[in-house]
Formats: sequence, structure tokens, C-alpha cells
Amino acid sequence: MFVRGEYAAAQTAYAECIALCRRAGFEMGLADLLWQWAWAAVRAGDLIQADHALNEAFEINRRIGNQDALVAVAVVATELAAAQHHWPEAAHLIGSLATVQQHIWVFNISEVEMLAEIKRVETETRQALGDTAFDAAHADGATWPLAQAIEQTPAHGP
Repeated sequence: MFVRGEYAAAQTAYAECIALCRRAGFEMGLADLLWQWAWAAVRAGDLIQADHALNEAFEINRRIGNQDALVAVAVVATELAAAQHHWPEAAHLIGSLATVQQHIWVFNISEVEMLAEIKRVETETRQALGDTAFDAAHADGATWPLAQAIEQTPAHGP
């Protein structure tokens, strides 16, 4: 559904799976589904709900130490920051993602889509900020651990 652009239908399917994971106490599955639901919500324009789900996914993945999933959370957080026109934060996230991008294993469609999304948001963010501001924010973000870059976005900040 997500791949076909049926974001509302994807959100419904993810919500059902999220409920099952909550009942079963399956945190890793819950965290994975939450970032996927958030991604569909961003695409559907439901930014407030995307923010809530992404924040929960971030907190669970950080608590259980799932660093691979933090990459997915960061990609969705980047798209969310851009959708909210928080351009410097998007550039920071893109910079931080650039340091771990070589660790993204391209073995399924969502990861191929993530790589394409990073490029799309990078282009949009560069246009919004201009080359100098983008390059500065990107370079600064590249010095941050990924979790810190996520925490610094307005959706996840203190």
C-alpha cells in the first residue's frame, strides 16, 4: 500500500499491527511499525500524528539499543522536518545520516525508498537554505551522533 501511494490505507494496516504488537509486548516490532506508520502519516500530511509516532519509535529504539532502526527514524524525521519547513534541522539530519549512510543495507524496497527520500529532501533543503547555509548545517550535523541529530529536531527536542 505504501509503495503504491495509498498512505491512508497503509496507516490503517500499520495501526492494526501496532495494536497487536502493543498487546503482545513486542517492543522491537512496535518500534519498527511506528516509524513506518509515521512515514505514511508524513506522506498523507498528518504531521502531528507522525510526530507522536516517530517520537515513540525513537524512544523505544534508543532504549532497546536498535541503532539500525534509528537510521530509519532519522530518515522519516528528515522528511518530517522538511515538511514542517524546519530546513536547518533537516540539513543537520542529512549531515548526520551521511556519516552512517554507508551502513544502510539496500535489501528491500523501503530502504531503496529511504535512500531516494534522503536525496529528494537534500535537494529541497539546499534550495530552501542556499548552498552556504546548507553546507554549514550539513557539516555541523555530520559531527553529531545520529540520536543527537534526531533529538535536536523540533519534533523531538526538549
